Amino acid sequence: RKRTGGRVRGRAGARLMNYEHCQLEELEVEHFQVKEVLRCLLHSILYQRILGATPSNRHREEESTLFEISYLCFDDESVRTTVEERIDAFAKSLDRANEARGQVDLSFFERRQRKGLLGLHNVEERVCWERWSVCAWEG
Repeated sequence: RKRTGGRVRGRAGARLMNYEHCQLEELEVEHFQVKEVLRCLLHSILYQRILGATPSNRHREEESTLFEISYLCFDDESVRTTVEERIDAFAKSLDRANEARGQVDLSFFERRQRKGLLGLHNVEERVCWERWSVCAWEG
């Protein structure tokens, strides 16, 4: 994987923040493998990045349905559902556009409170601290 720096641009006057960008090498996969490859990668990235924030007993080992590998993922229905929805949306977008190439970005944010107009109310902003990009193309 290649690590590069990136920037998140805010509104006028907002502070710019650098973030780490991890660009995985392009993957050549068959059409029927796209979902399983993304499932393995996204769950593995999520597990590694969020590991310290959750109890260690809230994970489980998954066996790939296509490959002879296993990976760890969180034993949380909302996380699994969100990952599956995003994977399905990505696969459908490839099908609709008749594209053989696509990219999925997974970003991690920190939520911060900042003073609103004249300091009367707080506004929550999301500041990106890390982004992973997975490029895949059908061979």
